[in-house]
Amino acid sequence: MDVLQRISDMNITPLTARVLERIEQETDDGVRGQALITYAKLGAQDSVKKLTPYLDAFHKDLRRGALIGLLTFEPTNDIANDYLFRTVRASSDYSLLTSWLKSPTHTFQVF
Repeated sequence: MDVLQRISDMNITPLTARVLERIEQETDDGVRGQALITYAKLGAQDSVKKLTPYLDAFHKDLRRGALIGLLTFEPTNDIANDYLFRTVRASSDYSLLTSWLKSPTHTFQVF
């Protein structure tokens, strides 16, 4: 994972194809997530097409990598911004619900 970060930091664009191979072949989701970020940071023209499907991935590292990569590549990307908004809103709604359920004044009614 450190190597991918260094490739990104040093902007070693000739390794873009190798990073894409890592995305497709890596079994560790944390490494794949970092590869998604690196791929986008290297400016690959198909970054949106390659990263967008990972927003729906099961593993959070893949979703995180796709989101960071997309927003790094194209900060105004509608798909990434909509995903981010929905995620924040869902998290906020969840927090409100759980705090309401934990409230000492909350009572359940059975009909």
